[in-house]
Amino acid sequence: VPRPPPPTTTMPDCIVDLSVLAGAFLLWQKAQNAKEKKRRERHKVASRLAKQFLDRDLSKELSYSSSVVGQLPLGADTSATAALAAVQSYQDQHSSGAKAAPEPLIPAFSVGLLRCGGFGGDVGGPEVETTLCEELKAWLLSAATGAVPADEVASRTEFYHHLIMRPETFSDAAFLSTIAVVCSHLEELRGRLQGAVRGCATLLSKVFSTGRAFVEGLLPILLLAMTDALELGTVPLLTVDCLVRSAVDAAAAADRGAFGGAPGDVLGGVWSKDFGRILQELLFTPHMQEVWGFEVDRDSLRRARCRGVLDLWLELRHKWMDAVDAGMSMDETGLEEHFRGKERRDVQQVYLDIFKQLDNVVKFLSMLGHYKTLAGIGGDVAMFHLRERLHHLLQEVELSVIQVSHSMSRIMSEVRHVVVDLAVREPRPVGRRRAWIERLQHIDEATLSQSFRALLEAMRELRCLSSEARLPALQSSCRKSLEKIAAVTASPEFRLRCAEAPPQIALPAFSEVVAPPALEDDRGLRALPMSTAAGGQSGDVAAPHAELAWSMDRQLRLGVPEAPHAGLGALPSVAARKLESVADLGDVVGGLNRGEIAENDEVCVVFCAASQEYVALYRPDCEAAALAALGLEASSAPSGPGAPPAVLISPSEAAERPDVADILAAAAAPDVASGEGVADSPRTAAVAVANSARVVDEAEQAAFYSLLFSAVLPLLGDPSVDFLTPRSVKALFTRADLAPETLNAVMRLGLGRGWAAIEDEACVDAKGLQRVGGLAAHAQMLGETAAGGHPVESDLRPIF
Repeated sequence: VPRPPPPTTTMPDCIVDLSVLAGAFLLWQKAQNAKEKKRRERHKVASRLAKQFLDRDLSKELSYSSSVVGQLPLGADTSATAALAAVQSYQDQHSSGAKAAPEPLIPAFSVGLLRCGGFGGDVGGPEVETTLCEELKAWLLSAATGAVPADEVASRTEFYHHLIMRPETFSDAAFLSTIAVVCSHLEELRGRLQGAVRGCATLLSKVFSTGRAFVEGLLPILLLAMTDALELGTVPLLTVDCLVRSAVDAAAAADRGAFGGAPGDVLGGVWSKDFGRILQELLFTPHMQEVWGFEVDRDSLRRARCRGVLDLWLELRHKWMDAVDAGMSMDETGLEEHFRGKERRDVQQVYLDIFKQLDNVVKFLSMLGHYKTLAGIGGDVAMFHLRERLHHLLQEVELSVIQVSHSMSRIMSEVRHVVVDLAVREPRPVGRRRAWIERLQHIDEATLSQSFRALLEAMRELRCLSSEARLPALQSSCRKSLEKIAAVTASPEFRLRCAEAPPQIALPAFSEVVAPPALEDDRGLRALPMSTAAGGQSGDVAAPHAELAWSMDRQLRLGVPEAPHAGLGALPSVAARKLESVADLGDVVGGLNRGEIAENDEVCVVFCAASQEYVALYRPDCEAAALAALGLEASSAPSGPGAPPAVLISPSEAAERPDVADILAAAAAPDVASGEGVADSPRTAAVAVANSARVVDEAEQAAFYSLLFSAVLPLLGDPSVDFLTPRSVKALFTRADLAPETLNAVMRLGLGRGWAAIEDEACVDAKGLQRVGGLAAHAQMLGETAAGGHPVESDLRPIF
């Protein structure tokens, strides 16, 4: 009997369904975990950047949904309003992705011992983009009312720049585009705020306060270092107010016939001594009263018989010298006995000089107080207008402070020598000598040196903040503010609310932008910064209504081998104007525009000794005259504002350069379409070289280097000044794998021959970085075509 077939084992349908469901669930959970991991990474990066630039904690500002901004008040800032509208538009288009709170999508259930479900769509919390947008909108509402300073706007702009530079983390293209729009509006807002800021007023207040601290730090030296006139007892805190009260009481007691000051006053015996008299003169001067804000009544001034610090200083100077030379008693001086001898004569005069120098310091500080008042009213624009007088006053303060510091160091050095000698001869002094040594601990030289450095640093910052380099930013800010006012007053809404129609007033015309300070080399020659190379103007603040007569863009160059000697050498301008390097052309262009160099012709020809070439500068629409001055024809000359400046290369130089040989051959080839040949001239070669090198559009280059500048500034420079140092620029282009001599040539041509002398000064902007980068790129190209040879300055000069 055949056996029956074995029964087939099949899994129940419920088991199969559960397996499929578990697999699908695991895949879904894996996708959710990956999404959550990316969300946490975005939140981590944003929190770190917010802590670094904004000093805020994003974890405390989580937002699950977007809000709607209501009507802004009248007069709200236009840039902040536009940025707010861009953020709101982004949120309106992506509002479906935001949820009020994470809700479970799968209910919890159990399969045997396995528990499943209970998971939500938003596992970890809100999206970081929603949180950033909500926080930004709240800040923009306050910025629209003008309640944020320019520094805060700059910090926030830098924060959003760093978000844009991380597309691998923030992959939402719409979000990054919105942040980029916000950054552009914030830059406009920052420009307007910088024109209205009172940074000079803040720095003047800092100079004022640190100057007062410096003067009060010197009082213990004046009273305790070389003198021994204080009574035994506890020395009070030596401040100007304390000394003034003691001096007034002593003058009143002397008027009553009682000398020595008030009872219990340790300082009472000071004012009858010589050094006490000149100190009293210093305390009672009008400028001392103005700086410290007190007033001495007329009776006290009458009793003190004030004569002036300078007169009393001159009297005491001769009195002390005569007493020392004649061996007379020095008790009236108030000096400690070890400083009364003839061997200390020099230090005695140094001690008296401190009073005269301090009088100068306080006098100049009182004058700075008036500038502080003006800066609080007129802002940085007023300080720029008064910069020459202000800088002269700062120079006087700096000179007086340095003199005081040197005198103080000399006195304290002598005091230390005396203390050491006393410790050797008399290890345990007693009486007034011991009290004098113990009171020396009230002199805090470290704090005094700190006040000295802080005062010099504040004056340096103030000098930079009111220099000519700020003129473009101030003009741009004023222009935008006036344009905003004109737009508001011209709007129909504003005119409908006016009882009388406002007059139609044209905006004032701004004068041409003054070129910022130039970089100087070791020979004292200057090279105009790259930000002003185009027409002597800087940045985007060039006046659109006027074109400069002379510009770096309108120039032709011709090497000596190609110069037609007939006629060119006879030009008087060539003999009168010889330059050491091409970088000095900036000075010539600036002098021509300012009228410092008289030039009535249409063309100004100069000769550069370093590059052995003639350079013809010409006025607008006078290129033909420039070509005629160089003995060339204008047949192939490019024209128009966008045409690049011609760089004329001699045939011998072209033959030595393989990268130019092919271009010359192409330029000399006949035009098949027209049937005409192209003239084989240096001018044609120059146009071919210039056009071949223009691989990338100028706008794209400017955008790239602007982005590169923003990226490297936080790493290599100080974001608060918006400039890089030449040292950091060289460190950046060290990665270009150029030979040291080639990199040095690039730096010399890009930043001027004197770049090494100012390598630690922040003076290179995005235009300067673009200049150095372009030269580095040409150097790399020349190095590749030269089969490993290192380009030098002579190879790069034609490109320059």
